[in-house]
Amino acid sequence: MSTFSSPLKLTASQAKIRRMSNQWNLCIICQVSTVEKLSSLSTKGQQTLLDAVNTRKDDVFRRLHDEYSSLADVDIERLCYHKSCYKSYTSRVNLEKFVMPDVNNLKDTSNANQPCCSHPVQTRSMFTPFDWTTCIFCKHKSYKRDKNLRHLESDERLQKISELADHKQKYCFFLPPELKTRYTSAKLQRRLEKHYGNSIVIQTQKGQGRSNIVFSSSISIAEAIQAASHLKCELKLSEIEAEVEIGPINEDQTLHAAASIIRRQLQSLDISNETYPTPSEISLSYSTQHTPCLLTKFLLWIIDDKSYNGEDMSNRAGQQYAVQTFDQQLYAVAQQVKWSMPDVFHSHIIRLGGFHGLSCFIATVGKLWASAGLSDLLVDSGIYASNTVDQMLVGKQFNRGVRGLTLAYEALMVLWFKAFFNWCRDENRMKTIQPNVWKVFLDCHSSFAVPSTPQSTEDIEEFFNVFEEHILPLFEEFRTHYCSISPTFAFWDMFLRAVEILLQNIRAERDGLWLLHLKSVSAMLPYFFITNRTNYARWTPAYVLDMFTRNS
Repeated sequence: MSTFSSPLKLTASQAKIRRMSNQWNLCIICQVSTVEKLSSLSTKGQQTLLDAVNTRKDDVFRRLHDEYSSLADVDIERLCYHKSCYKSYTSRVNLEKFVMPDVNNLKDTSNANQPCCSHPVQTRSMFTPFDWTTCIFCKHKSYKRDKNLRHLESDERLQKISELADHKQKYCFFLPPELKTRYTSAKLQRRLEKHYGNSIVIQTQKGQGRSNIVFSSSISIAEAIQAASHLKCELKLSEIEAEVEIGPINEDQTLHAAASIIRRQLQSLDISNETYPTPSEISLSYSTQHTPCLLTKFLLWIIDDKSYNGEDMSNRAGQQYAVQTFDQQLYAVAQQVKWSMPDVFHSHIIRLGGFHGLSCFIATVGKLWASAGLSDLLVDSGIYASNTVDQMLVGKQFNRGVRGLTLAYEALMVLWFKAFFNWCRDENRMKTIQPNVWKVFLDCHSSFAVPSTPQSTEDIEEFFNVFEEHILPLFEEFRTHYCSISPTFAFWDMFLRAVEILLQNIRAERDGLWLLHLKSVSAMLPYFFITNRTNYARWTPAYVLDMFTRNS
């Protein structure tokens, strides 16, 4: 047994080790019944397992030793194992922890009394009884009103404590017997105060385990703390750089060192957190002046020069312009950047995204007509539940919102057509409609209603021409007449027109109809203004004018 035993007992002691027995129908290593299949030992595996057992001297060794006088007498044929247990148990990496180096070879021949760093494995019976309800350092349950005992939660912390205990044991070994083995920080503090007097200041920090700060009395505590933080960063960075230079190249360490350099430059920036930034402070020119150049270079080195230049990518693809589509918030920022540098971004076309714009338009429709009966119409019809309708009419559920408004539009249009034909009969306007109009309507209806009837573009174009020439003027006259005598009719006719704008915009997005897209977006503008949708009311006109300018 070595003279230098560790002063820390990190495992609980047992008063008596009871006799162990093997269950031969289970794995010899884990002795647990699992779903994993048991295997028998081969000739080579027998010797490998016995060598591992002899090296470890663990529970497997004790169980076999209780039944056999030596490992050579073990009945190998009775042993069975799990492949996962056998692989972990006989692993060379795991066995290295149990192999003790030759102490005689580690000792220096010039100093035979020098303590070695490694000790033989000590069993629990070699330790004196230990109270595991106390701290392993001070042997007390509480210290200065601190009654919280913490467990060792990581192997790294356990290894660090063991190394410190070994160092302390060596330190105590070389001290003369008459000297004390402890030199507290309070004693060191008193000695510094006695030697330097008023030329130093010792600042106590609150909190358990925090060291006192010692600095010159000619500087303030704020300067001392700032200098200490910078010194800590520099020391850490120097250690990382030394590891990168000396050891093999590690990509993680290199990236960490680069991030540390950039972080130090960012921390040196003077940023005021007391007030909100002004518009000039969040501009592109201001950020370009105050952004560290290393950060800009780092990002440019990350991104390939051929991939981040959108203009070059468009030219290589044979396109004259580079088109980018943004949502409203990013669109506003992108347009300001483009306006500030027109020479750089002259070939960039910035579009306003359609999805969030339609969601905002649905919210405007809900704000105008939800409480007027639209919400009750969707709920009482049994199509949607109350909470779902509330979400739809604020623009949250896009698909359901479009479908709900489309169903309401179709239901109201049925009533609208019924009232229209009644008005035509009352006003004797049916006679003004030519007979061929009804024939064109029936032919177009048959081409869609009957699957066997082929659909032709000529029939559809003829239908639109006849409708625009004979029916549309009557529609406008009917709408003007009833809007003048019925405010309710005018109110819901506005709803029908709003839904038509919505459907036109969806069709333009799906079919790529550019002029219809611009027309529908322009028609949405009054609704954004009257419902106080400030952002879209501010930036949609800029988008529409920009697109019309491009067309011209």
